Amino acid sequence: MRFNVYSRYEIDVEQRGGRWEVFRRGDGVRRPADVLIPHDLPEAAVVGFLEDLLHEEARSGTSIRRVD
Repeated sequence: MRFNVYSRYEIDVEQRGGRWEVFRRGDGVRRPADVLIPHDLPEAAVVGFLEDLLHEEARSGTSIRRVD
């Protein structure tokens, strides 16, 4: 899953080996992001979790939205 985070940057969230892995995208490169998502969190709840975790980065009129 790819998410646009408050129109600031994009992250990829993938489930591998029973756990979530998060990568920050930029300039054609992906690097591990400093975001930990509980392994048992269902896919449908990921965006809400990210909003709770990253809300301090929000700007007026922006949101975290899935882009893929």
